[in-house]
Order: sequence, then structure tokens, then C-alpha cells
Amino acid sequence: MASTFKPPATQRVYDVCVLGASLGGAAAGALLSRRGFRVLLVDTGAEAPRASGGWLLPAGPVLLPGTRLLPAAEAMLSELGLVADAARALEPLLPDLQLLFPRQRLDLARDAGHLAAELKREWRGDAERLARGLEALAAASDVGGHFLKAAPPLPPGGFFDGFALRKAIKLAAQATGAPRAAIAGADPLAALGDHPLATALLALHRFLGRLDGPPAPLSVSRLCGVALHGLHRVGPASHPLEEALRRKVSETRGEVLGTPAEPARVESVSAEGNRLGAVRVAGSPDSYLARAFVLAAPLRWLGTVLPAGAADRGARLQARIRPGRRLAVRHLVLRPAAIPPGLGPAALVLADRGDPDDAVLVEVAPARREPKKGQAEPTEGERLVSAWTLAPAEGDAGPAQARLAAALAEALPFHERHLVHAATPALVPHLVSVDAPAVGVCGLTVQTPWKNLLLASHEVVPGLGLEGDLYAGLQAAAHAVALLGGKVKLR
Repeated sequence: MASTFKPPATQRVYDVCVLGASLGGAAAGALLSRRGFRVLLVDTGAEAPRASGGWLLPAGPVLLPGTRLLPAAEAMLSELGLVADAARALEPLLPDLQLLFPRQRLDLARDAGHLAAELKREWRGDAERLARGLEALAAASDVGGHFLKAAPPLPPGGFFDGFALRKAIKLAAQATGAPRAAIAGADPLAALGDHPLATALLALHRFLGRLDGPPAPLSVSRLCGVALHGLHRVGPASHPLEEALRRKVSETRGEVLGTPAEPARVESVSAEGNRLGAVRVAGSPDSYLARAFVLAAPLRWLGTVLPAGAADRGARLQARIRPGRRLAVRHLVLRPAAIPPGLGPAALVLADRGDPDDAVLVEVAPARREPKKGQAEPTEGERLVSAWTLAPAEGDAGPAQARLAAALAEALPFHERHLVHAATPALVPHLVSVDAPAVGVCGLTVQTPWKNLLLASHEVVPGLGLEGDLYAGLQAAAHAVALLGGKVKLR
């Protein structure tokens, strides 16, 4: 019997290896490739769509802010030539997000005139006060935008970083004529008081951000203030912005291992002293060496592939962050007749208790079947309705499931007669809890105890959602450029 030839294992050398293809990692990899470094991006599996009964289901809410109002996103996309791609990838939410209160209904319209008319219709006596409160929120968001445009280090890693952070706060306040407390101290929703509209905005903040705990002023002003200009969405079966960034890696000086549908399985990452060395991937005889590493997966994942004992080096850093509340979800595939004429593509359903944590986000999109041979099967107009709500980090999710059922019954009366398929997947990790977050939005530092490992996951700036993910990628790329400027020899 003839023996099968196996090529000898080789060492493949790169400047940077990005572990994980989340948005921050893909951004860092694309930027470093664009700046002339040889990059290997190893897709270890992100929040890929799930399937149930032959239907594709999103892994999380698909609402996102537009990138044009995010300074970090605009700087990155402009450098990469992806501004037009991002505009095509993120579809504007039309009509705008609906807020469904127990006794009121409001369109959170991006058009100021439409929004003013909505406020006057539902709360005639409070309309002017509420309009002033939303103007104050928009002004606070503008201050936060100027602050982030100055590219301060988030979170600060030492004395000089702290100085740069304070300087960025000062410059943002001067540029907008606002007090410095607008970034780190003042409540951007104070003018709304305890009105249900403030509750709705705080609930929306939970779905757009990633940080658990009391909401910080900068987080609320950026996430909610940008939402006033209109939200966007992506399809449940695709990650167009990540795909565009991955494509940029491949088109320049980079390579990509794995895809969202078939991620690469990392078997091990070697470590010697305070440096990482080589990556081994299942199914490949090669070892992939790099001078610098960017981790775009959760830090705890690294501990599963490092040698015994090496993972202890990051224990203190890891101890600063813990899993927070999860998302409970119920997916319904419905015939078109189940969707009421007045229900738009996204609605936030508020409960009688007035607790933002009780809110349910309902998203409506075209239903898609599992792809075969790279193509999604056509459907006959079925709609996918996904309802999301917060559940405890541990323990019973029964109350969350009850909220989902009640919200779906309110938003979609008598939908049961049009049901094609229903799925209630396991709870989805969503928020993270951080000890003493810097400026109320930051988690782990970009730099780590390993001299050549940088972080670009959502654990770095979880309080800013999409904007924080991209900001973490920008910072990791900048640190990697500085690190690679020195002569670091591979072992």
C-alpha cells in the first residue's frame, strides 16, 4: 500500500498575528496591513449566525449607530478607503426605532420636526421640556465626540496616559463650550427627569453597549445621543463591516485563516518568558510565528491555548473583568400577515414598572434559510422576528422569558396563527462587568503582561459599543506599530 505524502512542517513568519476576527481585531489587522506590515488574521469564530429548523438566526441584536458620527470609525474607514463600503453595509433603519410604552407610542425620529410632532402628540404638556432634554443629550454627545476625536488613551495605562486623558477632556470642553463634567460627571439625561422617555433611552443604551453596571455619562451620551441621528442595521446572516475589513487584510500584505462559517481552531500558542511566540492551527502542519500579537477574542480564551503556567501571567488583568448580564431571545419565523401594518423594523417595548432592564427589543427582518453552496435559499416572504431582553448573569431566566412572551403578544397580536417556526436558543453573553472602569466606559488595558500581546476585543472599551470596538482596534494598531519599530528577534 502506497504511503500518503505529507509535506514537512514549516515556520511561517509574520509581523503581526491577530487572534480572533471580531470588529476590533479585523480593524487592527486591516490598518496594520495597510501600513505595510505582514499580517496573519486567524478567525477563531465570532458571533456567527445560528441556524434552527433550516432558518438563519442572528447571534445578537443587529441595531448599530451610523459610522459617520463616530470619529474613530470615520478615521479608520477613511484611511482604509472603506467609507462607501460602510455606508452600503449598514442599512439605515427606516422607519426609525419605535418606542412602545404601556400607554404611548413614539417614533424616535431622526428628523427634528417629526420628533417634535411625536412628542407633542403623546405628551403635549411636557413636549417642550422633553425637546430641551433631547437637545441637552445631543449636546453632551457632541462633547463626547470631540473628546474621542482627540484620540485619548482608553483606558489610561500610566501617568502620561492619564495626563493625555485629562488634556483631551479639557480640549473637548473648550471646543464645545461645555463644562468638563459633561464627559465624566454630569448626567446627560438629567433634563428629562424620571420621564418614561428617559427610561426608554437607558433601555436602548443597554442594547447598544456592552458594559454592565450603572450607566456612565460618556456611555449614555454617545450611545443614546448618536441614536437620535438614526440607527442602522445589518442582516441576520452577514457581517458586512467585518467582511470588508477582512478583505482589506487579504488585499494588502495579509493572510486570513478561517471564515465566520468555518473558523480556524487554534490548538496552541507558545510562550517564552513574557512573550508569545508561535501559533499552531488544527489541520495545518505549519507553525505561525509573529513579532507582535493582537488578541480580538476574550482574554479568558487565551488561557485555553497557552502552555500550563503561562496563562497565570494575565490572571491579575483578567480578574478586573467578569461576565455580566446575558441576553434572552425568542425567534419567530412568521408569515407576512402576522406583522401589523404599524410595526417597523425595530421597536423597544417598555413595561409598566418603568425599569429599563425590563425592556424588550423587537427586530423584524426578512427570514433567510441556511445557505447551500454559498447561497441563501429564497423564501416566500416569511419574516423573522427576534425579541431580546436582559437576563441575570447566572441563575433563572424564567422572568426574562415571560417578558419576551408578553412583549411579543403586545407587538404582534394573534401571531400564533401565522407561526412557521419558533426557537429559544441558549442565553447569549452580552454585557461585561468591570471593576472601576476608567471614564466609566473602559475595561482592560490595550497593553498586557506579555510584551508583544495587545488587546482589541470588546473588553477594552465595552461602554461605547460599536464605537468602542473600533477604538480598541485603532489603539491596538497604534501600539503594534510602536512595538514593531524596535528590533525584536524571533526565537
